[in-house]
Amino acid sequence: MNHFLWLDQVQPSHSCIVGDQALSLSFLMQRGFPVAGGVISAIAFEQFLTSIDWLDPLFTDFPHSTLHLGSDAQQLQAIARQLRDRIAATPLQTDWLPDTWQTPALLLRPQVLHSGALANDWLNPQICWATPDAIATALKRVWSEVFRAKSLLFWQRVRSGSPAGLRLPLSEIRLAVLVQPISAAIASGRVRLGAEKLLQGQPGLSGLSGLTDIVLTDLPQGSIAHPHHLQLHHLQLNHLQLHHLQLSGSLDRSTACCVRTPTATAQPILHSGQIQQLMQLARSIAAETSSHIEFEWLLTDRFWLMQVRSQSAAGTDSLPTEASPPQPTLPSNVWVHGIAAASGQAIGTACVLEGETIPANLPADAIVIAKQLAIDSFHRSGIQGFAIEQGSMTSHSAILARELGIPAIVGATNATRQIKTGDRVCLDGDRGLLYPVTSDRQLTVKPAAPITAIALADTQPKLMVNLSQAATLEAIRSVPIAGIGLLRADLLLLDLLGTTLTIAQIADRIRPFAAAVYPRPVYYRSIDRSLQASRRPLLGLHGTASYALETSWFGRELLALRQLQQEGYDNLHLLLPFVRTVEEFADCRSQVEQAGLIQPAFQLWIMAEVPSVLFLLPDYVKAGAQGIAIGSNDLTQLLLGIDREEPQFAHHTALHPAVLRAMQQLIQTAQRLNIPCSICGQAASQPELVALLVQWGISAISVEPQAIETTAQAIAAHTAAGASFETRNLD
Repeated sequence: MNHFLWLDQVQPSHSCIVGDQALSLSFLMQRGFPVAGGVISAIAFEQFLTSIDWLDPLFTDFPHSTLHLGSDAQQLQAIARQLRDRIAATPLQTDWLPDTWQTPALLLRPQVLHSGALANDWLNPQICWATPDAIATALKRVWSEVFRAKSLLFWQRVRSGSPAGLRLPLSEIRLAVLVQPISAAIASGRVRLGAEKLLQGQPGLSGLSGLTDIVLTDLPQGSIAHPHHLQLHHLQLNHLQLHHLQLSGSLDRSTACCVRTPTATAQPILHSGQIQQLMQLARSIAAETSSHIEFEWLLTDRFWLMQVRSQSAAGTDSLPTEASPPQPTLPSNVWVHGIAAASGQAIGTACVLEGETIPANLPADAIVIAKQLAIDSFHRSGIQGFAIEQGSMTSHSAILARELGIPAIVGATNATRQIKTGDRVCLDGDRGLLYPVTSDRQLTVKPAAPITAIALADTQPKLMVNLSQAATLEAIRSVPIAGIGLLRADLLLLDLLGTTLTIAQIADRIRPFAAAVYPRPVYYRSIDRSLQASRRPLLGLHGTASYALETSWFGRELLALRQLQQEGYDNLHLLLPFVRTVEEFADCRSQVEQAGLIQPAFQLWIMAEVPSVLFLLPDYVKAGAQGIAIGSNDLTQLLLGIDREEPQFAHHTALHPAVLRAMQQLIQTAQRLNIPCSICGQAASQPELVALLVQWGISAISVEPQAIETTAQAIAAHTAAGASFETRNLD
């Protein structure tokens, strides 16, 4: 895997691993602006952390472990010291970096993905010589900035929005690094002003002789700095405000620190011709971006753009792109914070439930507030959205909300106490907020954007979609997907589970899906009856174990599939849920054979979600299994011993090292057994996991409709021609 991209190689599909700043600079570079350098993707940071041999048991699963931190300075400093020491002591392979840089020194700037300017301004950049050892040292120093004591406190308060003392999900921090060439600079500075004034020729400029962003204290040995003067000089020239700041100092290489001394010397930073060049550069950028901008410049033999930010009313800090839309401001009267489980916004009347069942007589604009919801009552309602106190991103109610296209919040603590039935509320499923409103005019809801995706090459993992609602079919009809990787019978037949289910009813529900993507495959997962009751224990009698005791349900599903086969839908395949043992599988296969489904085009797969499959996969294949689909949702909770309906465990995801190793083993064992392996859990859409799945050789990735576009981009980014980094081994 090549973790380094030159800026002219960066595409919008890389946004999930390089961040908005690299995307903005690439945007300008491709339009002829003077930009140089490259970017180290966030995947390099994540893989390096996983490779560290942590000596203290406290950090065994780092960064996926949960650190309980308070605001005690000594505790934070002790933890920060351990983290940073291990980072410094761990070797870093840099064979994925360019061999030559055509510059004597480099500037490494940390870029926290999707965090805005505040987090990036908090972290110090590093300067180093352009040699492999120096780059490795500087890069580790940049990465370790995330774990300074002040940073740990910062992340804690940013993440929780509350006083210190709450859990810190460090695994959510994604860090790319801009790598930019530097040399003997004549001057550097910033331009910041609204686009309309730039076009009128009145930018505000600030300048510094030499380099602005050199770390002047605690420099690594071998770092460089240019002698500066320190003085502020105010210059008025053709309505141009130029603040002239100069530094003076010397670098003591033995102690690796820069000593700054003020002087009384004042001299112009830029002559009039250079000022005109800079003004023209500012006008050109403003004309190209049509936004309020701030950019950093560096003058050597010419002007170079080092950073660019768009300063909008909403406070975004990058140029407008499809990958980085402006974010709305936070309401001041938020009642409830929760986990944003399904995107979208809705205004309506709050309906607070005492139980888990959604009643049938709710108002048309109902927003349901409850401790938990029974999903088998969803079909009786036309609710606008919901907020529940329990649950996580992988809860069945959250999955259904995303497919139905309604906003949802889970883990909304005390929601049923904070809100009363009849309150007029706004539910923001994008940010996990619930707050009061006085009129619908306070919310402008944009229509859902059409689902799009780039076409993937045959050499790349197949991109498929998870579905259960026929209403979604039209949205994905023209999208270049490889088929339906998961058709959930439990949600497809949700409104029929309390009735006498007939073969014709089942066939009628499946037929539209088989027809919509024909001849592309559809993997139908048979009914897992545990979903009928929201509190039935995960380890109870469900999955294929229930088919031996209650054969009628499964038997009718098999006959419905056989009927559709006879109608010509030979693209239907069967996926067995929650298979615990080879004996359970063999019994199901016998029923499949008796139903007449075993045909040349038909495939019988199993869900790989019970941990026993890690040891029994060769036996399943011998018994007739023709493929596996990793169910990351159940696999995660079973491996880690957690309940995914409990929000306290929401930070335990499929990115936990134990789950990653299990998935890697399943994929590589499937390759050895020459059977396909897909993944269809919610985690499959996470860009950092996509990178690993591609490296390990996954056959297909199946995601929810809303994640198709970003997952296609991530697959393309991680299978780009020229990728050279060796496959990561987690053992």
